[in-house]
Amino acid sequence: MNRSRHCFSIFFVFVGALSFVTTSSAEAKAGGLEISQVRRQTIFPMPSTDDVAKAMPGWLWLCLRLGVKPGVATNVSEVDWDKTLVYTHYWFLSTNDMVCRIVFKTGAVFLSLRGAAIGYIAPDASTQPGRGWPYFDPPPFKGTIKYRWQDLAEKLQDTLTDRLGIPKECLIPYCPRPGSGAALAALGSNVRERRATILWRTSSASGYNELQGCGAEFDLETGELKELGLTDPAILKAIARAQGKPL
Repeated sequence: MNRSRHCFSIFFVFVGALSFVTTSSAEAKAGGLEISQVRRQTIFPMPSTDDVAKAMPGWLWLCLRLGVKPGVATNVSEVDWDKTLVYTHYWFLSTNDMVCRIVFKTGAVFLSLRGAAIGYIAPDASTQPGRGWPYFDPPPFKGTIKYRWQDLAEKLQDTLTDRLGIPKECLIPYCPRPGSGAALAALGSNVRERRATILWRTSSASGYNELQGCGAEFDLETGELKELGLTDPAILKAIARAQGKPL
């Protein structure tokens, strides 16, 4: 069990696990209903089609700047409405803010706050519901360590500041640290899990009361970014401002 990974991604897994439906999208269409009219038996409400459509430019903006290929996941018709939801109490900003967790049929996920994309999860991220913490089955990510997590973390920091509009001073309080064992493996090692979670956190002697600015999951065999989560309010406001969606 990895508590750091749990802290970083448990909300993504949590909302996915507790979202269930009584009327599927296919059943809604057969009954002549609009997707946004489907009411699910879930603790989280569904966003309107219009809200999701307004969030799409932010998603494409984020993909372009992260170097992520969205594939067919570019419009409302590719959204998996049975898993897409809205929640309040985003604990790093006002409790009145509504965050959309938008899931595509491909399995890709992004978070949108007031139309600004603020988080990304790849279809094959290890923290997807059913594959994340806690592990019930061995993770399907055996491989060889070909990238140092330090180099990938430095590259992501450059991307955050140069391409996502996040000022360097927003990252100064935080230091990237490995949150999973794969990051500790030597280059060239054959490992049971090649994915590494890296957390940008403040440091304290006791380890308690640390603050987290952001977190990411990397594939240490391919060098690919598999998940990005932003938590610091200043970072969230900066990336939203860069998208023309001030918070």
